[in-house]
Amino acid sequence: MSDLISLSAVALARGVRERRWSPVRVVDACIARIRAAEPELGGLVETRFAQAREEAAAASRRSAEAHAPLMGVPILAPVSWASSVELRRVREAGAIWLGGPRGDCGAAALVALGGAPCGLDVRATFCGIVAHRSDEPHAVGLSARTVGDVTLLAAVVAGQIPPDAAAPDADLLRGTSVHVVVPPRLAPEARAAVHKAALSLREHGATLGDCGPLRGVALRLEPAPPCGSGTTLQAGAITVVRTDTDRTGRPLGVQIAATRAGGPATLLAAKLLEASFGSSSPVSARWV
Repeated sequence: MSDLISLSAVALARGVRERRWSPVRVVDACIARIRAAEPELGGLVETRFAQAREEAAAASRRSAEAHAPLMGVPILAPVSWASSVELRRVREAGAIWLGGPRGDCGAAALVALGGAPCGLDVRATFCGIVAHRSDEPHAVGLSARTVGDVTLLAAVVAGQIPPDAAAPDADLLRGTSVHVVVPPRLAPEARAAVHKAALSLREHGATLGDCGPLRGVALRLEPAPPCGSGTTLQAGAITVVRTDTDRTGRPLGVQIAATRAGGPATLLAAKLLEASFGSSSPVSARWV
């Protein structure tokens, strides 16, 4: 397996701009991974590999363009999105579309397997990596292996200037209340993952409390749906991040929801948790 498929979109784009590797090499690494996983995906992927390699070759000739934040970065999205505004924006930002699932969801599973560093979906699901959806009407589901990539992707999809990739300011959580939700029948390992995440956020200044109405800038922290279950994340601003694995190797995660006023805080909280517990690596097909 190529080391390139384990890199973040931010790192890949930087390497392309600095000419440490070519977009063609990056695209070929992702294509090889998708082909290796095809037997386990049951033919649910429709690809545009030939066009992607042509686009990668063209990107190689303009790879020093600093204004293209996703220069040479492979991306996955449903094939039904060929004319969508979201896909157009990420491609204008330099991303190279490899194809995606034939249905309206499933790109997250391909990203989790290492088929690309990030993806777009109709809905957001947890596949052992980072998932995010904003609170905007008709918001799409975003997936990546790092919170930084999801933050960049969210800005590009929204037509905004990408944020600075600097380390998050932990003080921004001070004064934020976090309501911790732990279902009574939750497995012990998943329960421990939620408590560990809650304690980490408290160390960064958040105030913990029981589940209740979210008023002002407030977050709700609860276990993520089982990895690979396909469960759609609830409505509103929400980010899911991997925090641990259980004894079988299945990724465990937490989901962070917010009021409309506190939507950006979900990404900040996820970034702080990622700094504490590490970013996601490609996931075994067993869990997606």
